[in-house]
Amino acid sequence: MIHILISNQICASFVGMVLVAVLLGVVGTMVVQSKMAFFSDALGHCVFTGIAIGNVLGIQNYRISVILFAVIFAVLISFLIEKEKSSADTVISVFSSAGLASGIFVLSLNRETSSYSDFFVGDILSISQNEIIGLLVLLFAVLIFWFMMFNKFILSSLNKDLASSKLVNFKFYKMLFTIMLSIVVSMAVKWVGILLINSLLILPAAASRNFAKNMRQYIFFSILFSIFSGVFGFTLSYIFGGASTPLIVILATLCYLISHFVSNDNFRKRCCF
Repeated sequence: MIHILISNQICASFVGMVLVAVLLGVVGTMVVQSKMAFFSDALGHCVFTGIAIGNVLGIQNYRISVILFAVIFAVLISFLIEKEKSSADTVISVFSSAGLASGIFVLSLNRETSSYSDFFVGDILSISQNEIIGLLVLLFAVLIFWFMMFNKFILSSLNKDLASSKLVNFKFYKMLFTIMLSIVVSMAVKWVGILLINSLLILPAAASRNFAKNMRQYIFFSILFSIFSGVFGFTLSYIFGGASTPLIVILATLCYLISHFVSNDNFRKRCCF
């Protein structure tokens, strides 16, 4: 019976890893395209504040507080960046530091910091069947939203003046993408980890942009590299008994490095990478 339960949990974790890989592979392309790498990293840190405050308030489902605070932080960061009183990297760095520090401080008041350490490196083996269903619903929702809004997203990220001439409100669509990104990060952070989620958003997409010849290939290869890193990283961690997420990041890094040997500079220049 115990063997069957372990086997079922491993299968559930494997399926969860594939779903997370596809989700991050898709969203990561626009993160790289829009030069929001540090933004997504700051979101991961701010998520910890949501976890901590949810714990203090006694909220049973931590995702409610996590998503709420992630969206608030994302909108606030975007608003301050648009004001242009400080550089974007300065604003992002401030929130990244403050978000993580606030979360640790709040949890330390109840001496519960150690019990939430899994959120830093992730634990894909903790995923449940209900969470897999939730991930599947989120993936379908993101894909539908993605295909409906992709052209406006890409136009807004490439050229603000061109977007305005086509009557596309680039600020509005950038905010929509920011909110979607904050929800994705909030949902995936438990299994991927606060310290590593940005790597899994950026590395597959960064490898893909070196390899792809057009935008369709860019998205396709980003998903492919993300699934490859996730599946093999998970398998190797099971064989050797180590943590899965760091291995996944290492494999994604290798994909990025290898992609330089087959880089396509023409596509990168056309897409303003």
